[in-house]
Amino acid sequence: MKIKKLSKSSLIFREIIENNTKKNLKLSVLATRALIRYSVRIFSLNFSKILLKQYLILYKIIFFKKKIYEKYILQINIFRIDCRILFADKKLDEYVKKRIEWANFILSNSLSKEEKNAALQYLRILNIFGYYKKKILANSVKTSKVKKNKKKLYIYGPNSAFPPNPKYFKYIIVLTKMIDFDISNFKDSILILNYFTSNQLTEQNEKLLLKKYNKIYLSTSKKKIKYPFKKFYKEKDIAGHIASSMALGRILNRLSNLYPNAEFIIEGFDFYLSKNAYNKYITTGYPLKFNQLTEYLICQSIFDHEPLFNFLYVKNIISRLRIKNSQKFLEIMNLSGDQYLKKLYTLRNFHSLMK
Repeated sequence: MKIKKLSKSSLIFREIIENNTKKNLKLSVLATRALIRYSVRIFSLNFSKILLKQYLILYKIIFFKKKIYEKYILQINIFRIDCRILFADKKLDEYVKKRIEWANFILSNSLSKEEKNAALQYLRILNIFGYYKKKILANSVKTSKVKKNKKKLYIYGPNSAFPPNPKYFKYIIVLTKMIDFDISNFKDSILILNYFTSNQLTEQNEKLLLKKYNKIYLSTSKKKIKYPFKKFYKEKDIAGHIASSMALGRILNRLSNLYPNAEFIIEGFDFYLSKNAYNKYITTGYPLKFNQLTEYLICQSIFDHEPLFNFLYVKNIISRLRIKNSQKFLEIMNLSGDQYLKKLYTLRNFHSLMK
């Protein structure tokens, strides 16, 4: 099955806004959004930051002591640009401090429950690993009885160097991408597709997928999905501009709730710590034939999702799981957050974020 590839248009700067609010269509808000968007597109990132900060001062003078949405979106976009510059310049300590400041600003000023939840979860994860010192209320954890029939799950990632290992035929194979290999020998199969791929599926595509995979979960905004497809719900998931959980974190969060006390094998997830981020066996939206463009797109995605958060988020989840035969994955998970970021910088071209 072929899917549409990401292009250069995905790299064009777009301002961030609060979702699910009619305020985004107000004339004054549209003008502010255009101001942010074209300031960055026309000028350099550094100069546009200075320019937008001057506009923010002007807004604060005109709307003194008044909370208005226009001021809010100006400020969150300035935070984002600040973080992007610091991250590209490898000023990691300053970058983390600025992200924390941004998260606290969201908690105090956002109109969105989703954005506030993402900011709170972001600070909780950083607090667990010592990056944020203030006390955060702990998540309420529901205890469940351990099932006698323990599930065995083999999570096969997009960067595995080899085909799915047949010795795990008694496991349920879980995939985040469509693959070329025959997986009929496995006990069961689960395919979990992201938004980009889910939204491209045609009826013909769906029929082909159903012939190969036993269960298929779609990530989509559609309210209704045709049986036997299921919606991959974002239960207690993190999805905001400050941070957003990537595929492995979302899947482990979901599966660990569905199958308490399951045994996991995790392969092919290295948190972008290899030159080639995706193997040739899987179907992806990245234009892998164009190395430089793919690298830029990957770096932008890593930054937007927030790499330190995603690494620590998975690290926190697996501390409660039974992981087996996953040596390469666990070697990465044993890194500290700082060690991970330093390794990431040696392999990825984050200077591309300045373009």
